[in-house]
Amino acid sequence: MIILSLQLSKALPRHSDKCLLPPSLLQTTIDETPELPHPLVYHLNDGASSIAVGVKEFTAEEGTVCVPQFIFEKLKGHTVTVSLADVPKATFLQLKPAQFYPHITNWKYYLESQLSKNYTTLTKHKLFVIDDPLAKTAVDIIVEDANAPTVVVVDTDTILDVLPLNDIMAAQQLGQNDAISALENIPTFHESGVLEVVPFNQSPVPKLFKIDLRKVKESFSLVLRSENINEAYNVDLLVALDKFVKLDNFAFETMSQDSAASHTDKRIDININSDLIVNHLEKFKEEDACELYAAVFAWDHNAKVKLEMVPFTKGDKLVKENGTSNETKCSNCGKSIEKSKLPLHEAFCSRNNVRCSCGSTFFKEIPSSHWHCEKCDPLLAGESTLFKFKHDRLVHSGPYRCEDCDSTSEYSDFISLVKNHKSTKCPSKLHECMFCHLIVSQEEETYEDRFTNLTHHENQCGNKTTECFECNRVFKRKDLKSHMQMHYMDKVELNTETVRLCANENCVSIVNDDSNDLGLCDTCYGPLYATVLDPTRIKLQNRIERRYVLQLTKGCGNVWCQNPQCATATSPRPMKEVIQHVQSELLLLVVTPELPITRKKGVKSDANKFYFCLTESLQKRKELVDRLVDDGQYSRDMVLRAVNRSRDEDSAREWLLKNGLPLR
Repeated sequence: MIILSLQLSKALPRHSDKCLLPPSLLQTTIDETPELPHPLVYHLNDGASSIAVGVKEFTAEEGTVCVPQFIFEKLKGHTVTVSLADVPKATFLQLKPAQFYPHITNWKYYLESQLSKNYTTLTKHKLFVIDDPLAKTAVDIIVEDANAPTVVVVDTDTILDVLPLNDIMAAQQLGQNDAISALENIPTFHESGVLEVVPFNQSPVPKLFKIDLRKVKESFSLVLRSENINEAYNVDLLVALDKFVKLDNFAFETMSQDSAASHTDKRIDININSDLIVNHLEKFKEEDACELYAAVFAWDHNAKVKLEMVPFTKGDKLVKENGTSNETKCSNCGKSIEKSKLPLHEAFCSRNNVRCSCGSTFFKEIPSSHWHCEKCDPLLAGESTLFKFKHDRLVHSGPYRCEDCDSTSEYSDFISLVKNHKSTKCPSKLHECMFCHLIVSQEEETYEDRFTNLTHHENQCGNKTTECFECNRVFKRKDLKSHMQMHYMDKVELNTETVRLCANENCVSIVNDDSNDLGLCDTCYGPLYATVLDPTRIKLQNRIERRYVLQLTKGCGNVWCQNPQCATATSPRPMKEVIQHVQSELLLLVVTPELPITRKKGVKSDANKFYFCLTESLQKRKELVDRLVDDGQYSRDMVLRAVNRSRDEDSAREWLLKNGLPLR
């Protein structure tokens, strides 16, 4: 225990439990604790009460501890005793807001982004406060229950339960749960039949599809076709770089294409060589996939549409050309009519159709719902009040300013606001961190963040260290993917190397280059080993010949033997036949070192081959190799490595799972 002077720090957030401690305390902790816990938690005891606190930095002056206002108000003394605390990590946390906060629509995302910034521990039945800089208010939350009286909330997997304050919040949470479930199960885009879409505000998430850019070889167009030719303005398509596709988060849209409302087709062109797509691919180059997310939705009422993906070169003209060489335009309605039928058509058209100054043609009279936008050039016209409201809201209600952050930039229309700010660099924009996989705000970016092609949160999160489960070395999170790629390359190299087996054809033991001259494993070579001088190799030849003769005449006597050159596995043979077989066939398979009989007959083979009987352990190992090879999952060489490194079948399969590459 160390006694320190208590000081209030104005530099620390008011509501926090992270303190500034002196460097000597860290050194003392290291000396007294062989394995440091993570994160470090200390008890501050003033004699009357004890509080668990986290560590902001070890930069306080010696003999002092600097605490935030939240902690300072709980401790009454001028000095405190500091000791290392053993606090369990939170596995279950039940929280309840002290009042209704309308700006928090998703408590899970909110707490993931705000809680661990200022708090290391939480205590059961105690109130903690989060200062929300965007809402400019304080959020009071009570810890209703936890898996321990005091728990650590940093770097832990926690089951979070937020108790609703009232029926409104309960309904809101149910909607959030549906939205989270939908976002976790987004289907891959496949061209299909007619889709029925609902208005954006009638579903927790729109009809979403994901497109893996790694599988796309060329630029493409997403074409949205409305089944009702007169209601193309009622459906739209949004494409974003992340799955949180909303009316204030998209990179591509069809809402600005309403000038072609008389046509059923709307289109988004995706150029895979554009800076936006190239940067997106570069950011996720080490991930399994790099995806775009497309959302189809309606505005006013349900609609039926078809969504298609077409090559960019084929989708550049969706509006049919005006007429053919056999057609000409009607002077009244402007439609292309066959020349032979034009007089009859014009006679009927001039009596029954009325043409507006905008070029639209109506039967008998111009309806009252028909409108023009005089601010647009060329002139825009429509037949629906929804269409007019949508057009005025998106295009002519500016200037727009982001209401979620302190940005003072103004944008002439809503689409520019979203594309240039809300979906790109707005600090409050939600995104899924590629390192911690939490859904948090991306925060204010810096020049370093832009250089690394990461959000501010991802850059800070990626600078945290983690341990490689393969080699136990410590790396930054942002460098771990590259490091794991090196492990993968090592695995590829291991899977392509050929093993050198024992020269005994019945054996499955792996031998090294510095093994005995015969290329046998230690078990198979043992009976042949001798210390006598044998420059001509005649004594070695005699030992090999004697071993073969005994095998073929008397057998090894082992019930497990399956050696085709053994009397136990086959049947005894006459001595004369055995000697002839050994000298004319088996001994000639030994080429290194050269035996006298091989030298005399001048027979050469590629490598040594022996047919010796196996011990019981080697026979079981051989049977295990055959079983694993028959599974067809891994190459024979990898199976041989696994069996030679392992004690039993379970450990061999575990080694293969870790180091082997499955056969394709």
